[in-house]
Amino acid sequence: MIKKIILLLGIILFFSISTFAKIHKTVMIIDLIEYHMFTDGKRNIKQKYLLNFHSVFMKSLYTVCNELHVKIPSRVRVNITGYAWIFTSLTGFDASIAGLFDRKFEQFYFQNPKSLLHKGIAATIIKHEMLHFIIYNNRNHKFKRNIDILWLEESFCESIYPSQRSYGVHVHTALKKINSPMNLKNYLNKDLKSPKIILRKKAYAIAQQWGIFLQKKLGRKIFFLIITNKIHERKTYKYFKEFKRKYN
Repeated sequence: MIKKIILLLGIILFFSISTFAKIHKTVMIIDLIEYHMFTDGKRNIKQKYLLNFHSVFMKSLYTVCNELHVKIPSRVRVNITGYAWIFTSLTGFDASIAGLFDRKFEQFYFQNPKSLLHKGIAATIIKHEMLHFIIYNNRNHKFKRNIDILWLEESFCESIYPSQRSYGVHVHTALKKINSPMNLKNYLNKDLKSPKIILRKKAYAIAQQWGIFLQKKLGRKIFFLIITNKIHERKTYKYFKEFKRKYN
């Protein structure tokens, strides 16, 4: 079934698709943003919350693209989950994660928009994940200059729009056993993806402070060129000792 609904935000295309037993999917296209909403089929995501979320999403898209001086993407897919268990089923991440950008399939995943809007974190979470999206779309994927760049990419994103994943962590304690830039790289690449929340929180706390430090030393433009594979990451190595001294 296809219905056309005309609203102030533009033309919305709406249709429903049954997935597997417990999860029901509804697809809605608004202003070239393709929303896939996953629920239990009993309680759908209310349109007013989706439209409010969409408004924040579009503002965030324009803001981030303008800040980084890049083109606005022509098509974006956003997956919205009505329940935390659905988010976990689709992404493999626990309920403490409010949203993410999936590089493999080039699409977003967010938890229930009503919850994100109510908590007042929708804009920050969207902008944070939007940074990942923009970085991926502007990265030189052919030239294998920087491999396993997650440690710097997450540092960049956390330093601009913190995801709130590191609250309550003391960076001084977390940094004690990290003694070189390669140690830092390996540590962050591993623990930023850890299934254990406490390990992730420590990694995000360090990444955020490392990103803030590099922004001051390199400037946002050079930092962006590094994480988009246009300048070698080794340019950041020389700043590690100074960064570490800051927390001794």
